[in-house]
This record gives sequence, structure tokens and C-alpha cells, in this order.
Amino acid sequence: MQDCPACGGELVVLPHGGYSIIECARGCGWWDENHPVEKQVDFSSDDGDRLRAAIKWAEDRAPRCEICDEVETHRTKWGGRKQLARDHSHQTNRQRGLLCARCNTGLGFFRDEPRLLANAIEYLRCYH
Repeated sequence: MQDCPACGGELVVLPHGGYSIIECARGCGWWDENHPVEKQVDFSSDDGDRLRAAIKWAEDRAPRCEICDEVETHRTKWGGRKQLARDHSHQTNRQRGLLCARCNTGLGFFRDEPRLLANAIEYLRCYH
């Protein structure tokens, strides 16, 4: 298998309908889908076991959100996984970290205001 042309990371092949998607395991966002699948994978066979192992291997190495510790679940319009968002302060423009789309959007809705987040936590605790 080749290295990712964008970042040099390892590439993972994932089946996608009649084609397979090659995606960077580092999560840099590079992918390619122009590779026809030779056969459908029978998940009860050794090929299915290898495919599940490859998918787990890629998921274990994917970058994770610094708030929820999950991999990005949002997909591009072509089916590839989106990169984590580079969060930054809108006041100082300093970068803070990598966040998934949900956590990054959540911080934006609370206007990066710790007081509002603390109020939301207290609200949830009262009604949980």
C-alpha cells in the first residue's frame, strides 16, 4: 500500500458500493474512490474478518475530538470523513485544539462563554 500523498500517513481501503474508498488513516482528509471492488465481501468469511480488523485499525488511529474523545462522524459529500475542526478564539484568534463538528458547533452556540456553559451544565443536572 502507498503512503498518503498529502501527509505521508498510511492509507486504508474501505468498500463503498461498487467501488472502494482509499482514505488516510491519520485523518488528514485525503481520499480517493476510483478503485473498483473486485468482489463483494462476505462478512462471515476470512475476508470479512480482515475487513472488520482493517476498519477497527483505521478507527483506532483516527484523530479524536479534544472534548468528547470521538472521531469525526460528519462526512463530505463524497462520503469521506471530514477533518476535525481547528477551534480558535474569536477574540484573540489563537488556535485552541481539534474538535468534532458537534462540539465545535456547541461551543459556537454558547458564544465561547464559560458562564453560559456552566449554566447549561447546571440546567442539565437539575433535570437529569
